[in-house]
Amino acid sequence: MLCFVNTADNKNILRKMDLLPEASPEASDCSHDVKEKLRAAFLSSAYSGQWQQQAAAANHMKSIIDVLKNTGLLSKEKKTSGEYCHGYSKDESSQAIKEYARERQLPPCKTFNCFAWRIGARIHSEDPSRQGTVEFRR
Repeated sequence: MLCFVNTADNKNILRKMDLLPEASPEASDCSHDVKEKLRAAFLSSAYSGQWQQQAAAANHMKSIIDVLKNTGLLSKEKKTSGEYCHGYSKDESSQAIKEYARERQLPPCKTFNCFAWRIGARIHSEDPSRQGTVEFRR
């Protein structure tokens, strides 16, 4: 839900539907509240139902893999066997992403996509065109 809600187009649509606050997330919202708001949005006829998937996944992951290589969490040499994510196995890339997040004390995640999103948000935090992050309690 965190990744979906923080995708730029989805965030804008949810705000236009008054399901997300304009300025900042509601601190009182928990994952159950967000789940209910998403359910309302998906069932609403107020929008066409065209939601944005994880934006430019390949380019997004390439920038994350580059950061992981530059920090030494992934080897600079791609391995030819078990290619999963830009030349690295699923285990290698997952372990490196989790380690990077732990070392930088990023908020906890349960999925690879969430970890990747958190790292991407950190990498691009200085981008002036980037919208604020919507957070919610678990």
